[in-house]
Amino acid sequence: MFAAKSIKLDSGLNLLIVPMGSVKSLTSLLLVNTGSRYEQEGEYGMAHLLEHLVFRGTKQFPDSMSLSVALDSIGASSNAFTAKEYTGFYVTAASTHLNFSLQVLKELVMHPLLKRADLIQEKKVVIEEIKMHRDSPEDFLADEFEKMVYKHSSLAHPIAGTTTSVKKLTIQGIQRFLRRWYGLSNLTLVLAGDKQALANQDIPQMVETVFVQENGRELLPGDYKYYAEDYLPNADHQQRRKLYLSDNPISLNRQLLHTKKVEQTYVALGWPALKRGDKRRHALSLLSTILGGNRSSRLFQLVREQANLAYYVYADLDQYHDGGLLGVSAGLNKRLANKGIELIIDECKALATHRKPVEEQELQRAKDYLTGRIMLGLESSRSVAQHYGLTHLLFDEYEDPQQMIKNLNRVEIAEIEALAEQIIQPDALRLARVE
Repeated sequence: MFAAKSIKLDSGLNLLIVPMGSVKSLTSLLLVNTGSRYEQEGEYGMAHLLEHLVFRGTKQFPDSMSLSVALDSIGASSNAFTAKEYTGFYVTAASTHLNFSLQVLKELVMHPLLKRADLIQEKKVVIEEIKMHRDSPEDFLADEFEKMVYKHSSLAHPIAGTTTSVKKLTIQGIQRFLRRWYGLSNLTLVLAGDKQALANQDIPQMVETVFVQENGRELLPGDYKYYAEDYLPNADHQQRRKLYLSDNPISLNRQLLHTKKVEQTYVALGWPALKRGDKRRHALSLLSTILGGNRSSRLFQLVREQANLAYYVYADLDQYHDGGLLGVSAGLNKRLANKGIELIIDECKALATHRKPVEEQELQRAKDYLTGRIMLGLESSRSVAQHYGLTHLLFDEYEDPQQMIKNLNRVEIAEIEALAEQIIQPDALRLARVE
């Protein structure tokens, strides 16, 4: 679909170029192969706080206002995100401003000032974000469900940490985290957009010039040495990540109940499923879609449209390097919550036991839906950059959207039903509720 090109630069940085026709913008996305699950005890919330803190000031842009003015002056948009297994920073701007976009990304990940005064202020912002998240019953339940399901694994703690853990984070600790994970070999830079601009053969050299200093090292504020020889050897990033993985991150805990002042009963349930790289992941996506991925799905039609027991009900997937979950979330009528839970579980079992087998029309509708979502995601340079970048970062090879669609269309009913039978087992069910 796009003539994407992957280049391993001499510095160790992974460069991915994705030209798009009829687009005059460019998204420069810098992905770091680390996230909240790679935090040590005492660091919970650090990856997320660091992602916030870098926008407070860098060597070239010493405060957030100067950075904002520089971005606004060219009509650019910039932001960042943190997940359990990755962190991303991006700038989207007119393609004529590529060099500036690269300079901004370099500043954010290589030259953050990390001032103590900024840390104090940004902690307050993050703590309010955590409080807002915890005030939402649906978000609160999602956190508590993950704590139960992934207990004793590196996936258990919330991405943003807790108010207690965030208060304890220090500049020295954040500097150590930066040194540990932000080496060039642990970064993937994606350039997606303007085809004509990305045809420039000098782009790899431009990237190297921006991201690698002439002498290979430089002092950053806080008196810690930067990159190249002073960072961990390239191979250590992959080896270090393995220390945080497990044979099976799913705990033996089965049920959890929280009482909270709410008007509905909020439910999260699920079954251990597939790891991120499992070849059956496309069949799993279709299974999740058929169960509760859209308005025509089984659970939406049964629980909301027919029984009128829920405002929302949907199925979704967790997939990580060492495990995953097929889950269902719902906000149920409080008085009839037990009936709603029984309906959800029974509908899932009905598919797994072939009592309600998957129909050809139903499967095709799910394939068409996922295909449509993929195609819609290709309309902006930012979404294209994220698609190619994350598949490259997490699978060590990028998956072209057209190939993804072909893989979805190859899935047959028998594969989905076999997967449902394997995953949706009565003794494997995990259930959490807030009421």
